[in-house]
Amino acid sequence: MTIPVLLLLALAKSPEPAGPPVTSVRLEARDEDKARLGRYLEEIKPGQPLSPITLRHVVELLHATGEFEDVVVETTAGPQGLEVIVRPVPAPLLSAIRIQGPRVLDEGRLKNATRLRDREPLWPDRLDRAGRDAALALVQDGYLEAQVRVEAVRHEHGADAVFHVQPGPQARVREARVEGIPPHLVRTFRLPPAPRPGRPFERSRAEASAEGLRKQLVKLGYWRAVVSLEVTYDPSRAQADILFRVDAGLPVELEFRGQKLPARLRGELAKLVREGGAKGDALDAADERLQAFLQARGHREPGVDHHEEVGPTRLKIAYDIVSGPEARVASLRVADAPEDLGVSLATRVDAPLRDDRLAADGRSLTRALE
Repeated sequence: MTIPVLLLLALAKSPEPAGPPVTSVRLEARDEDKARLGRYLEEIKPGQPLSPITLRHVVELLHATGEFEDVVVETTAGPQGLEVIVRPVPAPLLSAIRIQGPRVLDEGRLKNATRLRDREPLWPDRLDRAGRDAALALVQDGYLEAQVRVEAVRHEHGADAVFHVQPGPQARVREARVEGIPPHLVRTFRLPPAPRPGRPFERSRAEASAEGLRKQLVKLGYWRAVVSLEVTYDPSRAQADILFRVDAGLPVELEFRGQKLPARLRGELAKLVREGGAKGDALDAADERLQAFLQARGHREPGVDHHEEVGPTRLKIAYDIVSGPEARVASLRVADAPEDLGVSLATRVDAPLRDDRLAADGRSLTRALE
């Protein structure tokens, strides 16, 4: 007879039965898998009654391997007791990728786009997700009406993921425009090289062009510039109109007040803020960098704050720096250490008290003692 798994779960909650003993346990699986999977069946002891709790645990262990979609358990009653047969039903493990339909994507790119892995179980929800990822990859290449269905076709060694691809027409660029460039920059502004009218629409190239426009503006001082990509698709003609919408904002400049800073540090802070779009995270990171710089030079409680000053033609981000008193080393000694360590300490009497030097001295002393 076949024992459904739900029945096993129900029986597991009842007291252990005192039924007929198990006479034999047999695993029906491929010869190459029997030795590896057989150890999971060792809990079922011949000569003892069949325990639903033990049987449930065996089924759970086999399921936990991820190699099986079901585990069928059968028992046959004989004059001496029960013969137990365990038959795992293999899961559809990925063996290969095949394409049905136009080959607008090859198997390698499909595998990368869908992130399918060899011997991965091809459950229905995983196939649905792979189909959506494949369709998105086609959309990136201009097949804006693409549809992809994926099924698992089983065979002796696993299952093939078969992609049924209906790409539809590849959209071509009808027009590409840029709007919103500040008037005084129009003559010097370099327009993006792609996409060109008449060429296939490729979203990745269009996005790269939008980023190129933004970087031009950043280089010209418009650190908060945003360039959005808008695509209008005409399915009747399979044509796409591209619009790069520019929001340049105001030119940005940094000003540091209250503390003279090295030119190199000012440049590093400007780069940090510029690459972060002069937004909150980048501005806060510059705060922290300034505080760390001052603390490392003996200013134990520096004050750093920033604010924005918006003018008619420029946005100024001002950092107000209060370094605070400089802590200096009044005395220095190494306690409870041999006199002949021979360590030259970076911290010096009458020098600024710097955390980085204290940490380096700690490491030097540790190495010398070791």
